[in-house]
Amino acid sequence: MKYVLFFLLLFSQSYGQLTAFTVDVTPTPETCPSNGSISIVVNNQTAGSNITFFIYELPNTTTPVDQFSTLTRGTLTAGNYRLTAVQTLGNEQNSASEDFTILQQLTELDFSIAQSVASNCNTNAGVLTVNVASGNPPYLFDIISGPIIFPQQTSNVFSGLPSGEFLVRVTDQCGSDVFEYTLTLPLNQISIGLNTLPLTINSCTSTTSTNALTASNGTTLIYPLTATYTINYPTGTVVVSTVIPNGPLDLLELSRDFELFPGVTYTYDLQIVDSCNTTFNSNGNEISFAPSVALSGEPNECSQDNLILSVSNVSPPYFVNFTTAPATFVPTDFVATYPGPFTETTITFGSETDLPPPGIYEVSISDACGRTATAQYEIIEEEIEPETRASNANCNTGTGTIRISLPQNREIVQATMVAAPAAYPNPVPLDVTGNIVASSGDLVITNLPVGTYDFTLVDNCGTIYDATDVTDATIQPYQPLALNASTAASCTSGFGSVRVRSGNDALTSLQIIAAPAAYPVPLPANVSTFLTSGTAFIPTLPAGNYVFEGLDVCGVQQTLAVTIVGYISGTNNYNYEQNCGSFNLTVNDTGSILGNSYWWQRFNPTEQVWEHPLTGENYPENTDPNETNSIALSNGQTLLNQSIIGTFRIIKVYQSFNNGNANCYEIFEPFTFSGDLEVVSALNIDCSGSASNKDVLIQVNGVPPYDFRILAIDGVPSVLENGNNNIFENLTNAIYDFEIEDSCGRRIFYSVNVNTIQAVAVANSPANPDILECVTENQTIASFDLTQLQQEILGNQQIGPYQINYFVDPGQRDSNTNRIENPSSFQNTTNPQIIYVRVDNLAVDICYGRTQFTLWVGENPTLQPQPAQILCENGDDVFLFGENGFDSYLWSTGSTAQFIRVDEAGTYTLTCRNNYGSQFCESTIEYVVTASSSPTDLTIVTSDWTENQNSITAVASGNGTYEYSINGGPFQNNGNFTDLTPGVYSITAADVFGCGDLSRDVVLLNYPKFFTPNGDGFNDTWQIKNAVFEPGIEIIIFDRYGKILTSLQSDSEGWDGTYNGQNMFSDDYWFRVIRADKRIHLGHFTLKR
Repeated sequence: MKYVLFFLLLFSQSYGQLTAFTVDVTPTPETCPSNGSISIVVNNQTAGSNITFFIYELPNTTTPVDQFSTLTRGTLTAGNYRLTAVQTLGNEQNSASEDFTILQQLTELDFSIAQSVASNCNTNAGVLTVNVASGNPPYLFDIISGPIIFPQQTSNVFSGLPSGEFLVRVTDQCGSDVFEYTLTLPLNQISIGLNTLPLTINSCTSTTSTNALTASNGTTLIYPLTATYTINYPTGTVVVSTVIPNGPLDLLELSRDFELFPGVTYTYDLQIVDSCNTTFNSNGNEISFAPSVALSGEPNECSQDNLILSVSNVSPPYFVNFTTAPATFVPTDFVATYPGPFTETTITFGSETDLPPPGIYEVSISDACGRTATAQYEIIEEEIEPETRASNANCNTGTGTIRISLPQNREIVQATMVAAPAAYPNPVPLDVTGNIVASSGDLVITNLPVGTYDFTLVDNCGTIYDATDVTDATIQPYQPLALNASTAASCTSGFGSVRVRSGNDALTSLQIIAAPAAYPVPLPANVSTFLTSGTAFIPTLPAGNYVFEGLDVCGVQQTLAVTIVGYISGTNNYNYEQNCGSFNLTVNDTGSILGNSYWWQRFNPTEQVWEHPLTGENYPENTDPNETNSIALSNGQTLLNQSIIGTFRIIKVYQSFNNGNANCYEIFEPFTFSGDLEVVSALNIDCSGSASNKDVLIQVNGVPPYDFRILAIDGVPSVLENGNNNIFENLTNAIYDFEIEDSCGRRIFYSVNVNTIQAVAVANSPANPDILECVTENQTIASFDLTQLQQEILGNQQIGPYQINYFVDPGQRDSNTNRIENPSSFQNTTNPQIIYVRVDNLAVDICYGRTQFTLWVGENPTLQPQPAQILCENGDDVFLFGENGFDSYLWSTGSTAQFIRVDEAGTYTLTCRNNYGSQFCESTIEYVVTASSSPTDLTIVTSDWTENQNSITAVASGNGTYEYSINGGPFQNNGNFTDLTPGVYSITAADVFGCGDLSRDVVLLNYPKFFTPNGDGFNDTWQIKNAVFEPGIEIIIFDRYGKILTSLQSDSEGWDGTYNGQNMFSDDYWFRVIRADKRIHLGHFTLKR
C-alpha cells in the first residue's frame, strides 16, 4: 500500500549540494503482537549522503518512538505513524516524510479439548483431541505435563492416555497457549443395592428379592453380566449363576424368587462380573419369613401427628390389633374397618382435624399365612407457651401496650380479656379478637392503663389457653429510662456510625457535648437534624469517645457516653490465584468487621456496567446485589477452576446506621483474568528519570515461575537467558525483543523501546502548581481538596495499581510516614503551605515518584460600589479609576491600566486581582457611564391675563435630564411655575449633571379694567401691561357695536379715549390682542370720565 508524501522541512540553512528526495513506505500488518513492519525505498538520494529514519506515533510528531538507518523495521504495533527520513551530507541536511498505518490483523489463538475413550476395559484408553478455533497456522501440539508427556507433533490427537491432569500446549506463529485438562476415564464401577422384598406376597412358601445394579461415575453397565447367587439356606448353601446378555445401560433391577422357611431368616450373597471381568459384590441380603410392620407419625400444619401403619412382605388379607394405646384412643373412630381384614399396605389413623391422642402405641399384625409382626410408636404432644410483652406506661398518656404471640407458627384466632384493673374503662369479660394482627396472628392492645390483665386465647389448631397460660400481662407505671445507643461501621473507612434513642419515647433534640479532636464541628454540636421519628441515625463519625445529651418528649434530659470504633477496610481481602487456563478465587476479608454478604461480578465493557459473571444480568449500582445480578460468596470460601475471562470485582455488603439500618457497599480492588500469559508492563525501575542505561522490570500475568530471555536487540538476534529474574540490568537505549514462558509452558513475545520506557512510578509536576482558596478578609485557614490535581500528577497511571499520598513534610514523604489521612478535606496550618506528593506503584516497591504543589489562602478584592459617571456631549472624556492596592487590573475594554479614559456612554467592568503564586483571587465591579447634554430647545407655554393666577410651563428638549429655574431662583425637577403676577420672567433649563443650560424670557400680560382720561396724570391712557416686552403684539380696540376705534403696538403709549379727536363717552369698550405667537385674547374695559 502506498501513501501520499508529506515533506517536512527540518532545517533552515541552504541545501547547496543536497537534492530533494522522497521516501516510499510499504507497511506489513500486525498479525502477532508487535510484529508489524515496514520496508522503505528512498528515491533520488544524494550520492554519498547518509539517511537516518525516525518513526513518530501520531498524533505525537515531536518525540520519536524509534530511530534507525536500515531500510526495514519490525516490532511495530498497530497504529498510525509518520516516517521522517533525514539526509545528511557534511554539514547539510534535508528531510522527507511519509505517513503510514500498521493495520491490526491479530488472530487470537483459541482452542478447545474434547475427550473420548478407545476401550471401556483399557485403563490407558483416553483420547484427547485439540480443536483449534482460531490462530495463526501452522500449529504444533504437545503435552508438557501430566502422567504421560508428548513432544511437539503436528497431529492434534493424543491417545493412550490414563486418567490425570494434563497441560496441553498449542503453538502457532505468534506464540503458544496452554490449557489444563482433567481426563477422567470411565471406570467400570457398579453399585449393588441391598435387596428389597415386595410389599405383598401371594405365597406362603416363597417371595421375590430384588437388587438394583447402578452404573456410577458417568459409566455404563458393560454387558454381558454374570450374576452368581450364594444362598445360605437353613438346609445348606446353594450357588446359582445366570447370564444377563443385555439390558439398560444405567440401572438394572435384578430379581429372583426365594423359598420361605417358617420362623427363619437367612441371607444370600450376590456377585456381578461384567464383560471386562471386573467383579462387584453385595453380601448379607436377608430373606425373612416374617412380615414387617412399622408405626410412624405424620405431622399436620399444627405439628401434631397422625398415626401411620405400614406393612411389607405381608400376605393379605391381614388383621391389626393395638395391644397398647392411650385410654381415649378408639381405632374405629379413625378407621371403621378396624381390625380388618386389610389388603392395603398403608393405613392412616387420624386426619388434619381429627387426631389420635398423645401416648404410646403398640400394634401387632397377622397375615393370611399366620405370620405375625409387632411395632411401637409414641405420639408426643409439645406444650405451646404464649409469649407476652408488656411495656411500661407512656410518660404522657399513662398507658401502655400488651403484645401476645404464639410460637411454632401458631396464630391466635380468638381472644377474650377476662380481667383488668379498675382504671380500665370497659367492662370485662371483653371480646378483643378485633385486636389480632392478621399478618402475624399476634394480639396487640394499646392504650391500656397501669395494672394486670388476664386473657383466654384460642389458636388456629383449636388449642385453648386460659389465664394461667398467659402470664406477665402487666403494664408497669412510668419510670424514666436511660438513653441507649448502638454502634456500627460507617460506609466510610476510618469512621463509625451510631443510633441513639430514648428508652422513654421519641427524642426531640440531641447534641454532642464531648467528642474526639478529629470531630470537625465545634462543641456542643446540635445533631438533631439526624433525628428520624424520634431516633437519631448518625452515619459518619470519627473514631473516639463521645458524650451525647438528649431531650425526649417526656421532658427527660440525659447524657450517654458512647465509643465509636472506626471501620477498617483491611488489605488483601481476597486471594486471586491463577491456574493454567483458570483461576481460584477466595474471599479473605481482613476488615474490622465481616460483611453480611459478598458478591462476585464481571465488568461489561460494551455497556459499561457490572453484571452477573455467568448470565450477564446487569447490576444497578448502589443497590443490594442479589443472585440474579451477582454470584454470592462466603468469607473463606474458594471458587475453584473458574475459566471465565474478563475484569472482576467483589462487593462487600455490611450494615451501617444511616436513616435506619442501611447497607454499605465496599468494593474490593478489581482484578482481570485473560486466561493467557500476558505482559502487564515494562518499567524503568529508576524513578529519577536518568537518560543513561536502564534497569528494566517486566511484569507478567500468568502462572509462575517464569523464564525470561532476550531474543534480539534492534532486530539483531542476541539471546540472553535471564532465568526467573524479571529485572534486566544495564540495558542500553535500544529496542529489545523479549520472550517470556510461564510454568504452564505458554510463551509470549514482547518488544520494549528502552529509550522511551516509563518509570515504575511517575509523579508529574502539575502545570499549575498552586491550589488557591479565595476567602473573605482576615482569613488564613481554609479547607482544600488535595486530590483535585491527582489525575494530572498520575498522568496515564491509574489509582489501584498506583497509590498517591500527600504529606506536609518532605522527610515524611520520603519515609512514607504521617501521610495526610483525609486529603479531600485538608485544613492548612500555614499560609502558604507546600504539600509534598508521593506516587507508589503498589505492585513494584522499588522507587516512587515525587512532586509538590502549594496551597494558598487568598483574599477576594473588596471593591466599593462606584457612582455613575456622566459623559457630556461635546464635553471632555470621562476617566474611570480602579481602587489602589491590587496586583492587576483588567477592564472590559481590554486595558490593564488602573484607570481608563472613555468617550462613549455604557457599562464598563473592572476585574481586580490579588495574585498568589500562579493563581489569583478576583472581584469584578461595574462602572456606568451615562451620556447627557445641555438643552437643545426650550418650549414655553403660558397662561396669563389675571392679576396673580398666571402660570408658565417650560419643557426642555435634548439628551439630558433637566431641571428648571425662574428668574435665577432655585432649580426644580419640573418646569411648572404658578401663581405668577403679570411681568417679564426669565426661565432657565439646566442639565442636572452640569452639561449646560438654556434660558428664555417670558412675558405674562394683563390689562387695566378701566381708565380715566381726565388729564390728571393718573390712568389717562389704556394699554396692555408689559406689551412693550412683546414686540409684534397687535391690540385692536372697538366699541360695543364692533366699530374699530384704534389699534396699538407694543411700543404705543396707549389709547387716550378719543376717536378722530373726539372724546368718547364713558362706556365699556372691547379689545382683541393678537400676540406674537398668533394667540388671540379678547376682553373689555371701562372708560370713565
